[in-house]
Amino acid sequence: MAQIVSKRPRTSVSTPIGSSHAAGNRIHTSAAPRRRIFRYESSDDDEQAAETRADSSRTQPAESGRDAPTLTLTDPDVLDCPICLEPLYPPVYQCENGHVTCEVCCDKMKRKCPTCGWPIGHNRCRAVEKILDSIKFSCPNAWLGCPETITLSKRVEHTKTCGFLACLCPMPDCTYMGSSNSVYSHFSKRHPNTSKPFVFNNGISISLTKGQKHVFLQESIAKTLFVINRWALRGGNLVSVVCLAPASCDGKFMYKVVAGDGSNFVKMKGFVETSACWMSGQTPGKKYFLVPNALLGLGGQLVVEVMIRRAV
Repeated sequence: MAQIVSKRPRTSVSTPIGSSHAAGNRIHTSAAPRRRIFRYESSDDDEQAAETRADSSRTQPAESGRDAPTLTLTDPDVLDCPICLEPLYPPVYQCENGHVTCEVCCDKMKRKCPTCGWPIGHNRCRAVEKILDSIKFSCPNAWLGCPETITLSKRVEHTKTCGFLACLCPMPDCTYMGSSNSVYSHFSKRHPNTSKPFVFNNGISISLTKGQKHVFLQESIAKTLFVINRWALRGGNLVSVVCLAPASCDGKFMYKVVAGDGSNFVKMKGFVETSACWMSGQTPGKKYFLVPNALLGLGGQLVVEVMIRRAV
């Protein structure tokens, strides 16, 4: 009877140890592994094959790093700031008693160690900083296909600009989340007839009745999803164009919007703003323009001509 034990760690990170003699060594952190035991009956052929593989591995040189010794951190929280409980990243400060804290908490505590009361903020903990700089994390969007591994100090910056950032379905009460392309496909299949089809480089006329806050536009070929937003103010209506996409798509599309009653009109063109988690009724972003009330139609109807094209 043979037993195979599989361990399923909650968190795992690795780092090369900075010694030339220890190249390939790695530090692994794991927490609260759950053990599952599978049993199976092994045959004589299985045992003979295992012995053959063992003999073969002894006669062949080990690949770089495969048989290197490892160090294990059983508590991954040891790399968190003890004050805010957020992951530490350089600069890391320590007091004379060795207590560490992040830069933000150091300033908030007025450079007084919250653990022992000694001054803190004058000495940086270089040892911890070197460990943090050498640790590699997989991108939080790896499940969506991002292959990047980044250091802790660059993790926040990368997450904001990652091209695989998860997007949310813009329909109210829909909880679907995935890559931008998967959301486009989901929207066209699960929420048909809720958007107006259009083609890049071709204009489309859109009418928003009084009280209507947005209109969805979906490109007929690429299925890219856009939103025309409207906010009613006392002096007029704010209008913006948003693409449902991660921030890495900023500058990818341009728009031209014309609003008016025929003889009088206002025109706006620029780069389309992006949003991975657009929600109805949210405040305007940085890019919008004002349509005066005098240019609205009967009953407060807003009519706009929209043309969207690829910028590159």
